[in-house]
Amino acid sequence: MLSLLPEINVNKTVFNAKQVLSCYRALQRMAGAEFTQSLTASYSSEPKGPVNNSSTIENIVINRINGNKASEEVAKICFAVNRLNKLSQEIIKYSYLTQNEYTELEVQEIVRKYGGNFRELKKKALLMFAEAYEHGELLEF
Repeated sequence: MLSLLPEINVNKTVFNAKQVLSCYRALQRMAGAEFTQSLTASYSSEPKGPVNNSSTIENIVINRINGNKASEEVAKICFAVNRLNKLSQEIIKYSYLTQNEYTELEVQEIVRKYGGNFRELKKKALLMFAEAYEHGELLEF
């Protein structure tokens, strides 16, 4: 039978999916951070003028750019997860996306109602995520 897709390297693809998902909590915190300039008085006997090349305003702009990139990545991850079936969504949500971190046993208990081998279900969910994320960008052949 003629296959339209080359065979997927499951281990590498699952690894890629885990790498992206493991950054989600940090990205979410960065994307949700408020970048405001603090206005505090500073007294010094040093002459006025730039001491370093990076000013407070420059740092704020850099942080906003990083925050925007984090927001974009969070949106890409959420979009991919929303394209999965309910079971895969729950496995990924509780394994990687919730603010509170769950152990693998806790996630297994949550999705136990679906039955099946949890490790296989999780691997399948990660493969599906890899397919859905950025048009299959995480797939390894």
